[in-house]
Amino acid sequence: MYCYSCMNEIKDGNYCYKCMKENVPESSSHQLKAGTVLHGKYFVGNPIGEGGFGITYIGKDTILGKRVAIKEFFPSGSANRNNDVSNNVEPNSSSKEAFFEKGKQNFLVEARSLAHYDNEPGIVDVIDFFEENNTVYIIMEYLDGINLNEFLKKNGVFSAETLFGLMLPIMKSLEKIHADGVVHRDITPDNIMYLYDGTLKLMDFGSARFITNESNDVSVILKEGYAPEEQYRKNGKQGPWTDVYGMCATMYKCITGQIPEGGLDRIREDKLKKPSELGINISQSLEKVLMYGMAVFHENRCQNMTELMDMTKRALNSERITINKKDTVSDEINKTKMADEVYRTQVADEIYNNRSQDRYVSEEPMPQSNNGIMYEKSSNQKQTKKKAGLIVGIIVVVIAIVGAAVAFGVLGNNSNNKSIDDNPSTVVETTEEQTTVEETTEPQTEETTQEPETIVLVQVPDVEGMKSDDAIDEIERRNLKYNIKFEESDRIDLDYVISQSPVGGREVEEGEAVTIYISKTSLQPETEEPTTVHLIDNGSTMLYCRASDFATLRESPSRSSKSIIKILTGERVDKLGESGDFYYVRFGNDTGYVLKDFFSRDPNAPLNYDDGNPD
Repeated sequence: MYCYSCMNEIKDGNYCYKCMKENVPESSSHQLKAGTVLHGKYFVGNPIGEGGFGITYIGKDTILGKRVAIKEFFPSGSANRNNDVSNNVEPNSSSKEAFFEKGKQNFLVEARSLAHYDNEPGIVDVIDFFEENNTVYIIMEYLDGINLNEFLKKNGVFSAETLFGLMLPIMKSLEKIHADGVVHRDITPDNIMYLYDGTLKLMDFGSARFITNESNDVSVILKEGYAPEEQYRKNGKQGPWTDVYGMCATMYKCITGQIPEGGLDRIREDKLKKPSELGINISQSLEKVLMYGMAVFHENRCQNMTELMDMTKRALNSERITINKKDTVSDEINKTKMADEVYRTQVADEIYNNRSQDRYVSEEPMPQSNNGIMYEKSSNQKQTKKKAGLIVGIIVVVIAIVGAAVAFGVLGNNSNNKSIDDNPSTVVETTEEQTTVEETTEPQTEETTQEPETIVLVQVPDVEGMKSDDAIDEIERRNLKYNIKFEESDRIDLDYVISQSPVGGREVEEGEAVTIYISKTSLQPETEEPTTVHLIDNGSTMLYCRASDFATLRESPSRSSKSIIKILTGERVDKLGESGDFYYVRFGNDTGYVLKDFFSRDPNAPLNYDDGNPD
């Protein structure tokens, strides 16, 4: 029997002394039940992540005896499963059948493609892949670490030099993947793991798409701040430069602590500040590389990982970086300021008009979360029409000015027609916009293609332990719905949240419901004996966690006392005092007690593998 949470083997009882949890399945009805065995050898544990395209579980290869990550194709909003009836995944309507089957095939293509890059230092290894339960599974190496978002919360930002150096292996791996025609399209701090050995690995290729297979029936998932403008457009040209933007936007967040301004907002007005303008210590060369990789339009951007790696290495060696704009900037867009404004207006208009009909972009500032883009839903179409009318009016005025300027150029210089012939995009685009404006009063009957389905993801807040009113406010703030259920509890006081479903941190589609279980039991206050702490006279002493996985920071010096937070292997604490078998320590903003056996002044001391200890 394996622990559903950590895959430690449990020989007696139903309690894991490694992760200190009762071995209870935590899956919802649409997820695989913990304890399921796939492909005759992969033991499925509890889910550890869920996104728009799939669910990831911790697992165990029962033959090799090692932990794995099991990724299951499960497109949010397009498929369902009742695990009490069957493990099979089915499209939730006949209209989704073609999309579901196409998604399965794309998932297999992703697996086959990534399997070719075994032992690449910058990306997660694919061990196996297969079809089962009417869906597809990818078996990957289990990464011991935390994602960059969690790392930043615990440790703060990276120095620019350190981060660029850590990112080089990922850039190298992406260079190879791009050479085979695959783009990741979802490079964010959530999808990069910081391993306990101090290295980084890119994971979650669920949004990966072949460059040569830009079909419109593939869902689009965007995370605000990390997606460039071409990912918002129906026919936006995506390629290695798209991943360059995501990579540099991720580095921007890791250096500054701020999510970059969204690519959609930057089309209208680019207000993105350089790290140096935010007080960040960064060399001019590295900053130039970073901002070059985050140019709004792909024509102006660093084009591939080879170029990005070369400039990064030179910048780290304190070489001067020069960007040759003549080779990288589109003359058709940047020829004149007016032409650039027309282009920006056209692109923005295209993006807004190609949104799904049940969503609009509010004129108010767009709410943001760290892990997804959020749009307000509304049935009020008057606001949308008003905005569209305003945009059309602006376009008419701008086009009239540009048309007059072009006409003047023709009449004033008949001897030189080259300026018109060499700028076909401006003339053609203007003509198309004029036609559109003139025909707005008549029904348009032009052939249309199926637009990509845009899935808007938000992160479920962790509300366990909150007062019910505060929990509801937090859920509604994320544009989610809520259901309330009341339960008896011997540990949670009246009107506080006992548990929730889905769990905090999971990404779900905007508008989904979160069920919160609220205590209806009033607990009598408990009196505890005062804890004697022997303070250290000479100030704090640094200690290092040498537990095999983690140690637990507790409220009092007792193995059964309430857990505050887990301290991972190698992390540091400040020793403030002692109490029996426990150290009294500070970890970040928290103080509490840890078992002495799992901490040492020597950061390289042997690890403690005592699985019989609750820590």
